[in-house]
Amino acid sequence: MPHPRVAFNRSAFIERIHDELGVPLKTATAIAQTLIDLCIKSIVEEGDLSIRNFGRFHVQEKRERKGRDPVTGKDTILPAHKGVVFKYAEALRLAMNQSGPED
Repeated sequence: MPHPRVAFNRSAFIERIHDELGVPLKTATAIAQTLIDLCIKSIVEEGDLSIRNFGRFHVQEKRERKGRDPVTGKDTILPAHKGVVFKYAEALRLAMNQSGPED
């Protein structure tokens, strides 16, 4: 049964695991949470997560920079921090571009 086109969030991810694997929702939830936890652990501890044919997540240092408070309009300094960057795999790009036109 095709799934309607809606935002693919955590609940939809769990529902898809439930449908595709035929496991109970409780098991599907445990599978999804374990997958998410393992991804987070890999990114935090290793600074990198590569999934073949999907893409690569890696930690990137962001330097301190000037910014502006949108409420007050005052200039402020945004502190240095780490961010996660995603670079998609060629296979993902090709798959996205082979699908039909967007509704």
